[in-house]
Amino acid sequence: MFLDLENRVYFLYISVQRWLSVRLETISNILIFFASLFAIIFKLDVGPSIIGLVLAYILQTTQTFNLIVNQSFKLETDMNSVEHLVYYCNNLEDEAKNIVLENRLPLVLKGISVDIKAAEKIRVIGRTGCGKSTFAKSFFRFIEVTSGSIVIDNIDISTIGLKDLRINITIISQDSVLFNKPIMLDSPIKENGSNFLQSQQQLIAIARELVQHSKLIIMDEATASIDFKTDNLIQTTISNVFKNSTVIIIVHRL
Repeated sequence: MFLDLENRVYFLYISVQRWLSVRLETISNILIFFASLFAIIFKLDVGPSIIGLVLAYILQTTQTFNLIVNQSFKLETDMNSVEHLVYYCNNLEDEAKNIVLENRLPLVLKGISVDIKAAEKIRVIGRTGCGKSTFAKSFFRFIEVTSGSIVIDNIDISTIGLKDLRINITIISQDSVLFNKPIMLDSPIKENGSNFLQSQQQLIAIARELVQHSKLIIMDEATASIDFKTDNLIQTTISNVFKNSTVIIIVHRL
C-alpha cells in the first residue's frame, strides 16, 4: 500500500517534469527559429561569428530555464520549512507559558513525609484522584516537588540527571507500552500490543521487569485489569523475586 502511494507521487513528479520539459523545449525551438530567420534575412549585415554566438547561447536557454525553475521550486520548499519551524517554535513557547501557569495551581500533595526502608514492600491505597499517581511520578521527576526533597540511597534525586535517575528505577503502570518485538517464536507483538488483552499486556510488562531487577519498582495500578487469583499470584511472585528491591504498589483496593 505504501509502495503504491509512493509510486503515485513519483509518477506525478515525473509527469510534471515532462510537462515542463516539453514547454521549455518549445520555447527554445521558437527562439532558435526566429534567430535563424533573422540571420538569413540580415546575413549581409551580421557576421557569421555573431550568428554562431547567438545560436550557441540560445541552445543553452533550455538548461537556463530548467535551472531557474528548479531553484525557484527549491526556494519555495525551503521557505515552507522555515515557516513550519517558526510555527512550531511559537507553539513550544506557548506550551512553556502554559506550564508556568499550571505551576500556579493548588498543590496536589501537601505535607507528605515518608520513610521507606530498603527492600520494603508497601502499598499506597486511596480513591481515584487523591494523588497516588502524582506520588509515583514524583520519583521519576515527571513532576518536580516545590518544597522538600526525595532522597534515594542518601542521594537527592534533584541533584542527578534524569537519565541516571530513570535508568535505575522502574514503573509499571496500568497503561503498559509494548513494542513490535517478538516475545516467543510464535507470539509476535503487534503495534501497541493490539493482539493482546489489557490484562495480558500488564502481565507482559510485569514479566519484563522480572528480568531487569531494578532496586526501586513502582507499580501504579499495574494489576487493575487482572483477576484476583492472578493478582494474588503476582503479589507472591513480587515478594519472592523482588525480595532485594524496594517495591511501592499503588492500588485503589486492598
